[in-house]
Amino acid sequence: MSDEILNELQALRDELNVLRTIQNNNDEKDFLRIKSTIEDSLVNSVEIENKLIEVTNRIKATELFNVLISINNPESRALGFKFTDVVKVKAVDILTREITSEKARNRFSSVLKKVLNNPIASVLIESNPVAGVISNVVNFASDFLDTELSDNGLFQKTKIITKDVIKEERIEEFNESLSKHIELFSGLNASSIKLDLKVESLMEKAKILNASFIGINQKLRSKLSLPLSGGYSSELQQRLSLTNDEYGFKKYSNLLSDREVIEAYNISLFLESEKNAVNELVDNYSKVLKGFLEDYKGILENTKGSIEEIDDELVDNVIAKIENYENDMFKVHNDKVLLRDLETTKIIAEKNMFH
Repeated sequence: MSDEILNELQALRDELNVLRTIQNNNDEKDFLRIKSTIEDSLVNSVEIENKLIEVTNRIKATELFNVLISINNPESRALGFKFTDVVKVKAVDILTREITSEKARNRFSSVLKKVLNNPIASVLIESNPVAGVISNVVNFASDFLDTELSDNGLFQKTKIITKDVIKEERIEEFNESLSKHIELFSGLNASSIKLDLKVESLMEKAKILNASFIGINQKLRSKLSLPLSGGYSSELQQRLSLTNDEYGFKKYSNLLSDREVIEAYNISLFLESEKNAVNELVDNYSKVLKGFLEDYKGILENTKGSIEEIDDELVDNVIAKIENYENDMFKVHNDKVLLRDLETTKIIAEKNMFH
């Protein structure tokens, strides 16, 4: 064979090697992208599960809401006074000012007590419990009648009924005397209701994300023949390992042509967006809670010194309790997810062993 032909053959071999190298480099990039995406998705799946558990537990927690229900309850002494007691004192003092009959005054007080002691639960379910208490008292006062019997002789007595016993200006004065109380409780209650609605929305999003995650995670691990929790298996590592071909190139095509692995890769891409959605949920919950705490504390701070019956020290205690709430919640849930965090660390360590 002539030198010219040999040179041409060598040139063809060199060109073929260049093409093989280019193809091999492209396959290597695809292989590394697919391999790292699948490996990262296994780490992400544990992280997503941890965060979903944590944020769901935080959203469902009742400690803070028990504090709020106590403060917003007209029967509570959380701020140093019982609102219904204040209402009773002011109602008797202001609304009965023009009632001269001691008997009528006593009857007013007796009926007022029944109005205020009416099962408070029925008031608490209203959107504004304090306004409900005031409304009940004002309605009662507006309809209050004074009755007496006049002696006409011959054992004949006539029942005299007097309407509009309580003057309208007294009712206005009564409302005005409680304006700061109403402003306080209405503000606290509105803030609590707003939080409740936002938390309810976040809980629905958490449920949707959890259902989506379970479905994606099951499909991913099924394609890789892995258990629903945990990290790597020898089978997965074998499927991701490479051998050399006759030319000394890695056989990336083995993995790139593995239908199950490619499908697992495509599923892994959804887990990345799932992770972002869960992180967004966690951030939104923190923002909602932070905004609420600032709003709620601001209302309490502005109230100190403006209402005679308020105990400023108790208000400070309530503020401190609310401020400590989130720190306490983080500690509790960090303790609960510690073992799961260790599981994530183990999976990352397993991943690094094969690099």
